[in-house]
Amino acid sequence: MGSYLQWRKGYPSGKRFLYICGEDKALVADVLKEELSYRPINPLDYVELDGKSPIADIMDALNQYAKNGYRVVVIRNADLIKKWGPLIMWATDSQMKQTTLICVGNDVKPDTTDQRFSAFKSKNGGLLVECRPLNDKQLQELIMQSGTYTVQAAELLVEKTAGGTARIFNEMQKLSYLDGPVDRDTVETYVMVSESDRFVEALFSNDKKLAMRIASHLEETDFNFIFGSLEYDLTNLILLLPVRDKHMEIRDIAERTGIPLFLVGKYLTWGRGLTGSTLYRRIKLLANADAYYRKGLTTGIIERVCVLW
Repeated sequence: MGSYLQWRKGYPSGKRFLYICGEDKALVADVLKEELSYRPINPLDYVELDGKSPIADIMDALNQYAKNGYRVVVIRNADLIKKWGPLIMWATDSQMKQTTLICVGNDVKPDTTDQRFSAFKSKNGGLLVECRPLNDKQLQELIMQSGTYTVQAAELLVEKTAGGTARIFNEMQKLSYLDGPVDRDTVETYVMVSESDRFVEALFSNDKKLAMRIASHLEETDFNFIFGSLEYDLTNLILLLPVRDKHMEIRDIAERTGIPLFLVGKYLTWGRGLTGSTLYRRIKLLANADAYYRKGLTTGIIERVCVLW
């Protein structure tokens, strides 16, 4: 088994069997995309199935010879496959060396002792890639692997995207169209913080007037993201309470609380003067707002959060 970073160091893997899964779905998608782009694929020799497909259909796809010398079979939701016996036998005994099998599972933490992973052992020419979330240092290193980012640019990009892997990949795609190296000023200019992010920042900065002004431009489709961000930030502020007033290095606080290193400074600023009772009240407010949202009662709920925050 390998991590995403281990896979990245050995890319292209060139493996005949791949099982890709893990908590960070953006990394899972990246592994699949890169592995497919590495292989010369003829549309006639590419098959994509679902784990809910009958095992007979899966085996039929695997047992067909390539029409153009090389064949790729991708199975999404592979954790839903019920009968692994025929597939494992095919992987370990098949003479069809020109066929690559790539399984994409929803497993968050795969049990590597499970028999279904036996086909993806290195001795069979396979690889199991577990995509665990990356910390801020690892994200910065990943960004800098492109060779066009300065250290300061990578740090700022992680900070602006709050360490969201999918958002980092999206911003890197946009920035790739620019000429020349990407420095801190480039990231500052072209990586825009969304209205949803600005709303959350305004609330925690106690700027209710700004929050209310931003709220008037928000769409109902933004609410789910906002509630998720507020929940995440409130949880981290609660974790910060026991160590907030201690004289500790930011790195030590990050290790003690599990809060990403690049967010500790922001939370220390937001947490000045905050009491446990205030955080508890805000959690109840958020829970009530989320309950109304789930019932479809969206009129005025964001404004209510602003007023009662």
